[in-house]
Amino acid sequence: MRITIADWDPRPEARAAQAPALAAHAAAEQSDMILLPEMPLCPWLAASPERDATLWEQSVRDHESGLDELGALAGTALAGSRPVLDPAGQPLNRAFLWQDARIAAEPH
Repeated sequence: MRITIADWDPRPEARAAQAPALAAHAAAEQSDMILLPEMPLCPWLAASPERDATLWEQSVRDHESGLDELGALAGTALAGSRPVLDPAGQPLNRAFLWQDARIAAEPH
């Protein structure tokens, strides 16, 4: 198995340039998977000691839509972690495997 480990800038303005470059690199290297850093599609949520509920909820939405876009562009499996809210509304950093246009595996 060939894995590309992504060095990633989570800022939206950086994503526009680096996503195609990452996809091109993964294709050129015939990668079976791209390993992304923790919560790659949002600012670092642990930067402040206090949780910002609005920022967390926005980050959840950004990952829900952004992972589909990034996965479609990358053309290979993606692994990493993303922010989620559990059924009680508690924020979690959950690992995922994105494959075949969907989240294929996510431990609970």
